[in-house]
Amino acid sequence: SRADTILLVSLDLKSGEAGVLSIPRDTRVWLPSHNRWDRVNAAYAYGGPELVMEAVAGLLNVPISYYVQTDFEGFSKIVDILGGVELNVERAMVYEDKAQNLYINLQPGRQVLNGEKALQYVRYRDRLGDIALVDPFKGEYDGRVERQRQFLSALSKKVLSPSVIPKLPQLISQTLQMVKTNLPWDEVLNIALISGRFSPDRIATAVLPGNSQVLNGAWYWIVNEQKAAQ
Repeated sequence: SRADTILLVSLDLKSGEAGVLSIPRDTRVWLPSHNRWDRVNAAYAYGGPELVMEAVAGLLNVPISYYVQTDFEGFSKIVDILGGVELNVERAMVYEDKAQNLYINLQPGRQVLNGEKALQYVRYRDRLGDIALVDPFKGEYDGRVERQRQFLSALSKKVLSPSVIPKLPQLISQTLQMVKTNLPWDEVLNIALISGRFSPDRIATAVLPGNSQVLNGAWYWIVNEQKAAQ
């Protein structure tokens, strides 16, 4: 199947700074090993996380060595292992898609989302779909990807809270059962042991800048290369 959500994460293990870049699933990328243009989420269907790494590395001109992949069930279980994530649900979110076995029913207000509810939040789409450039002058985006950024912010606060950091080595060993990754175990353990260097206010998040465009009858997210370089 195609990838639902793609994030590029950069960690500076010395300074404790981190960056998370949301890459819209319809981003148009060149796939060298397949000699074709396609959506970045299709790269996962063709060649798994390795081909996604190749596509994103070529798109952004940065080296990418590792991947961490999970599915909907794994995501939900990871949130439950952490004890849920506190988030302000900005409005009622109700949606049903029997074909996808997707049922979303979230009420507005600040609340602790368990794994099931968190999955509903990050999967919900409104009229803006996955991502939309709503203010070209200010460079503001909205849609599902923006809500996922809000969830990541709340998740980082939970993971890096004083009550959770001492438990991270044990928690990571549990969450690794929910993911597939090529990260060596000693590297994973090292990140867990030095997690105290990181803090939510030193984690920068952004959306890969661009805009929607129709090419050959299909919608793509076309990257603004100048802004992306910044």
